[in-house]
Amino acid sequence: MVRWNLARVRLFAGAFYSPIGGVGLPSQIGLDSAPVHKIPHHHLARRRHADADGLSQILQPGWHESWLANLRGADHFKPHVLRPLGFILLLAALKWRRPEARWLLALALIPQAPSFYDQLLLSVVCLTSREALIFASSTIVLFFYVGFNTPQPDYESWGRLVGNGTLWICYFPALVMVLRRPNEGTLPPLIDRILRRVSITRAG
Repeated sequence: MVRWNLARVRLFAGAFYSPIGGVGLPSQIGLDSAPVHKIPHHHLARRRHADADGLSQILQPGWHESWLANLRGADHFKPHVLRPLGFILLLAALKWRRPEARWLLALALIPQAPSFYDQLLLSVVCLTSREALIFASSTIVLFFYVGFNTPQPDYESWGRLVGNGTLWICYFPALVMVLRRPNEGTLPPLIDRILRRVSITRAG
């Protein structure tokens, strides 16, 4: 199973929101085909991510600003947590030690455009072939759910249909997968250091 750290997931996600954001993505996927603990985390890897971000600004200047402006002006761009019953996704925080739980929680809080490709970001949650099959099936169900409920009177209504359907049909099964697992996992270095200091302070 391919494992991702958050830096590479950020680059992967950038490929969805802007074509330029995918610069260097193939090499990152190649690196991530190995287990995370065998991938050296050093300054060269961080430099590669910084170079990719800088190159995206050169090739398409200001795309971050225009993307944010579009978010503010479009009502159908909203976090899943603000959709009907979306607050249930906050239960992912109960498994905060697991990286896929933190990723799911982040996806729930980030404004997203209703579409048929953002669901791929949920594939990180799948750890077994059975879970991958369930996830793939949920995307097919979503496609037919939207198809049977179109056309809609306007794009905003269509976006609401796709967004709510994505939440109920794709995100909730992913949440169940996460909640079934023990709250175990390696924490990011920063969070780990903070927790260690807190525990030392309490012990003292």
